[in-house]
Amino acid sequence: MKPILSALNTPKLDSNRIPTLIVAMPDMAFGEMISEWQFNCHFRPIAVLDTDSSIFNRIRGLKPDFIFIDAEISNCNGFELAEKIHRQNLHTRIIMYASSRVSEYLSKFLSPSNQNVQGFLHKGCGIQEIERCMIEVFAGRRYISSNINENLHFGEKSNQGDKLDYEKLNSLSNRQKDVWNLLAEGKTEQEIADTLFIGITTVKSHKKTIREVLGIIGKGKLIYLAITSKVKLKKSS
Repeated sequence: MKPILSALNTPKLDSNRIPTLIVAMPDMAFGEMISEWQFNCHFRPIAVLDTDSSIFNRIRGLKPDFIFIDAEISNCNGFELAEKIHRQNLHTRIIMYASSRVSEYLSKFLSPSNQNVQGFLHKGCGIQEIERCMIEVFAGRRYISSNINENLHFGEKSNQGDKLDYEKLNSLSNRQKDVWNLLAEGKTEQEIADTLFIGITTVKSHKKTIREVLGIIGKGKLIYLAITSKVKLKKSS
């Protein structure tokens, strides 16, 4: 199903270089399986960790492109780790793997302030879902697990906007469709502004209008629907 939001405000990976990955899991056997399973994408595993004490220091020392982390690893808050990585200006991007506090994690993942958590997987997903996530994240797009409950409130009131009205979607202006399409790719507000050569205030205004047209309550819900729907709008001629 980055969302919600694509590539982060970090340098793009050199397409000719194999990305590096650290896996941090309390279940070492599962962590080793993830690191060794090449899926349909190429990466170079550089460490498999099963304790919280050395995770940040290893990230700071090895500077991996990505970390696949179990958010429930003992004494390690996944988003606190993400904030540390951001504060240290490290470019490591994170794939979060969780089963509890899903609504809280997803709400933070969808927040415009999220700078480096690029994938969010529910532990109920299968290996194929993990593969899809890694392919998307390695390509610079955000990914949300398809089996996350679509009725999560994201800390805000749910409404009829939980289901997309395609007729209303197609009624958007061409510029609003541009913004929607970039949201669907997982782009941040800054990336949308840079791509369309407009200001962030204008991006926020377009997002507000899209929410109003679609009857969506909640900024996170708009991003979630855009990313998970994978709907690409065509401009009117």
